[in-house]
Amino acid sequence: MIEELTKKKVFATKTINTSNPKTDLEKGSIMKVAEKVGISQPTLTKALKVVEKGTPEVQKAVEKGELSVKRAYELWRDWFEAESDIKSLFS
Repeated sequence: MIEELTKKKVFATKTINTSNPKTDLEKGSIMKVAEKVGISQPTLTKALKVVEKGTPEVQKAVEKGELSVKRAYELWRDWFEAESDIKSLFS
């Protein structure tokens, strides 16, 4: 799916900051892009986060269909939260 999104060039990579896609693109725009590629808005939002923050291994697993976008996002989110918790222990 990630490869499909980038191949279709449904969004201009230079203009999207996926750190917070809901504020970078209006919700309606995200919905239009999601509709254009045939996925839901939440899946597109998660896919953008996986593209930006996911490891190459996770991205490849999603592209091969071995891992869903949702699960890849959950893995990233859980890792990010754990990392934040660890950092807060030492702050």
